[in-house]
Amino acid sequence: MKFTVLASGSKGNCTYYETPTAKIMIDCGISYRQVVQRLATHEIVLTDLDAVLVTHEHADHVNGIPSLLSKHDAQVYLSSKAYGKMHVNQKSGIDINNLNFISEEFMIGNCKITTIKTSHDSAESLGFVLEEDGVKIVHITDTGYLPQKLYPTIENADYYLFESNYDPELLLESRRPFFLKQRIMGNQGHLSNEQAALILKEVIGKKTRGVIFIHLSEECNTAFDAKIKHKEIIEQFESLEMEYSFQHKASSLIIL
Repeated sequence: MKFTVLASGSKGNCTYYETPTAKIMIDCGISYRQVVQRLATHEIVLTDLDAVLVTHEHADHVNGIPSLLSKHDAQVYLSSKAYGKMHVNQKSGIDINNLNFISEEFMIGNCKITTIKTSHDSAESLGFVLEEDGVKIVHITDTGYLPQKLYPTIENADYYLFESNYDPELLLESRRPFFLKQRIMGNQGHLSNEQAALILKEVIGKKTRGVIFIHLSEECNTAFDAKIKHKEIIEQFESLEMEYSFQHKASSLIIL
């Protein structure tokens, strides 16, 4: 299995996964041209695509789906509530025959997808666990908290793609209006650097190889500040591959 984060942040999110039996995109909030260009940095040509998984309906996660589907006859998986709240222009790009409302578990090729209910101010937001040939990857973004009852589902993954959105001090000092600061820090907002680290500390296991931190705020976070907090809390930090994603360029290509 291999994957790369093509874009991550409030201006657009998109992650490409390739398993032995499936090619999958999680979210597409960037243009098709950007998808192609960023895949090309890893010498990947997107000749076909099996599926697009949608975490939730916010524009930075779905704006690029119509252009992506105009080039690829891919199945789209999302919650019925998220589909109901999508803008008509975004819905128009999805062939009704390719539309799949998500259940708790489903298969794409031989890749098992398990959904995780996250907590965000959207109609319904989801995280995903991808598993194939003994490899397990957890993809969680845009959530204000994650209840402990979900930890067994995400523990001991080979790799985590995990939100670490803001540094509280930088957020409170920002020029953002107070109601927005409250929203971001609330249970239906985003995970802070500390919150992300505390969860990962509990679920990282012996088979875990690394973490890519995603959805870092450009205004209210930096990779430097996030790394300080993560290193302070995550005991396994030094022994794992740790990477911080970017808004405008692809992450490393991880091959498992």
